[in-house]
Amino acid sequence: MFTTASLLLSVALLLAPAAAQHAKQAAPTVPTADAALPDARQLINRAMADEDRTFAARENYLCQLHSQQDDLDSHGNVKKTKREDDEEFFVNGHQIDHMMAKDGKPLDESAAHKEQERVDKEVKKYSDPSQRQKEKSEDEKRINSVLRVMQFKNERRDMVDGRSTIVFDISGDPAAKTTDVMDRFVQAMQGTLRLDEATGQIIDLNIHSMKDVKIAGGLVASLHKGFWLHIHQSQHKDGVWLPDLAEGSGDARAALFLHPYFRFHQTEGDCHLYGVSSTQTIKTPPSK
Repeated sequence: MFTTASLLLSVALLLAPAAAQHAKQAAPTVPTADAALPDARQLINRAMADEDRTFAARENYLCQLHSQQDDLDSHGNVKKTKREDDEEFFVNGHQIDHMMAKDGKPLDESAAHKEQERVDKEVKKYSDPSQRQKEKSEDEKRINSVLRVMQFKNERRDMVDGRSTIVFDISGDPAAKTTDVMDRFVQAMQGTLRLDEATGQIIDLNIHSMKDVKIAGGLVASLHKGFWLHIHQSQHKDGVWLPDLAEGSGDARAALFLHPYFRFHQTEGDCHLYGVSSTQTIKTPPSK
């Protein structure tokens, strides 16, 4: 449903780990107000050092995901609204969304059966550890690529809910060489990035595009100036970080068949433990 939004969301999720290579490093003690600021590499190394534990803990969670996308005309008027309710869970670190309702109505028997078949295939695919390793390798290549086109400036420390956070102003490097569509999208962005100092995890990302980007004259992909994207994560009691908000608006497309003008709002909540391991079964978690 949210193909265009998902494309730009992937840009946002890449910006957080784009600050570093993957050296192992222990989390620090709580810093004092005058402690030296860590650089972006140190922060992301902390997150990557804890990656395996984080992925394992996510396996136990089932969350409710509520999404809305408005297709707009060139004046910002709503032409069509799409709503979707999903159950979200993780298999070997890979997020899987199981659609339960569309436009406020539960799926009918036929649609529910097709959706269950799709989810079962995805669960089976990502239950294979080699698939996760393949994705991890691709993620590392993407991170290294994004590193070339991002700049991190004006670093400062700030307390949020009793936790020390590090904030950066981020922007694309206009002098950097780009190699693909995602690089060019990232290069056009500007905004702020907030990371948890102890864990290196992203807390908040707020970015907007500063210029138009067109691939093959806009036929393959395009991103227009003013596109806005906001991502927020929160930490649960057992230390697991999960996104709870994604929203944005603007003019973007990834192919000819995607409508350009849109806005979206996605919230995640009611996350609870269900205790089903993907190595034990390929069946999806039960509905509430």
